[in-house]
Amino acid sequence: MSDHTAVDHKQGAGDNVKSDHLEDIHSDLILEGVVLVSGKEKHLKLNQNGLTLGTQVTSASNDKSKVLSLTWRDVMCAVKDLKPPAGHQHSSFTLHYIHHDASSKLRTQTVKIVDKDGQEDKWINAVNAQCHKVPGRPKKAFVIINPIGGARRGRQIYQKVAPLFELAGMQMTVAITEKSKHALELGEQQDFSGYDSIITVGGDGLYQEVLMGLILQIQKKAGVDYNNPDSVFSRPDIKLGIIPAGTGNGLALLCNGIVDEITAALNIIRGENQRTQIFTVHSCGKLVTVCGMIFGYGLYSDLMKRTDDLRWMGRMRYPYAFIGSLVKKPRMFNCTFEYRFADKQEKQDEDNSLGASNSQGTEWTVYTGNSGPVCGIFAMLYKQVTDGKDIFLSPYVNSVDFFVDFGCGRLEVWLALYKFIQCKNEVMPSSVCTLCDSKLL
Repeated sequence: MSDHTAVDHKQGAGDNVKSDHLEDIHSDLILEGVVLVSGKEKHLKLNQNGLTLGTQVTSASNDKSKVLSLTWRDVMCAVKDLKPPAGHQHSSFTLHYIHHDASSKLRTQTVKIVDKDGQEDKWINAVNAQCHKVPGRPKKAFVIINPIGGARRGRQIYQKVAPLFELAGMQMTVAITEKSKHALELGEQQDFSGYDSIITVGGDGLYQEVLMGLILQIQKKAGVDYNNPDSVFSRPDIKLGIIPAGTGNGLALLCNGIVDEITAALNIIRGENQRTQIFTVHSCGKLVTVCGMIFGYGLYSDLMKRTDDLRWMGRMRYPYAFIGSLVKKPRMFNCTFEYRFADKQEKQDEDNSLGASNSQGTEWTVYTGNSGPVCGIFAMLYKQVTDGKDIFLSPYVNSVDFFVDFGCGRLEVWLALYKFIQCKNEVMPSSVCTLCDSKLL
């Protein structure tokens, strides 16, 4: 994947609120003055980095009320109210902003502000001008909705978050998938020029289809032979965002720290973008897939195929297929595969390309499975990282975990994958599994 909208899911509660007196924590003053909030005088200050609203600092002031302090990323807009508040002759405006709570959820909150001098328009214009400048905040997005994914609530979930995008001033174009692989077709054929982001409303499968189609479209336009594994792929220059509405919402969980459609939408509005990696899988001179999450062959892919055959069961197909995989004899196969280290990140950033040809000094490493037949191959684009206190999965690291299973117990394999996802330190099921920590294309 190129760029998708995401945010550090380690943000805590109360990020918007500071106690004690208002402090001059920003530079480059834009506008300041005394306003009324709930009938009380407050000092409102706009700077290049954000705004503060709270008690005006004076030597005689003993007010210890809390101060609202926001960066522009957390300010959505200012909207003029149709009617002035009761008891006021001047019009007011409502400031819409994003609040961070302790559970990683994001929610919108508002504060109604009255300018005593009747100059509310100057505040509205100044606030909205700064909101428009927030780096990475989408302005025009193409939305792709899977209406039958998960609990078949794709449309309803988008209708729930659409007002947030409208409030943030985003222009939205909506397409609803109508058949199998329709999202792949949209990614490959839709003209995305003029859009700065693509937002999928569905699960991991919808995101994967759109990503695959988008990569193909970009390579075709650039004249890249995408079936040649030695080709240097062109990088997407459009960001991708995800609103979780599917059965599997793993990537949305990793990006947001929680599976919550409102949080996902507000993180998109905040405009914090993170670059994640992808790799391609080729076989017999042909591109098989572009992987943006997890690649599996054998045990894992057999399970996924089984769940696809059981889609009529809804979410229950996953535990049903999993139990079935435990009682069946695993399919063993011989394999030979090759992998190659990605080129240096500096080169990728310089020319907007992905991968490198052998002329750049990278070589293919051949694995022949000398230990005998295998029953599963897994490649994950996530790494267990730590902030010094907790261990969590990150999709933003520049490496890949590659597992080769030579036939240990199936329950051991699934428990190992579960422990990996749950960020347990010991994830290898037994000595007959190999972990290759590599930077793959």
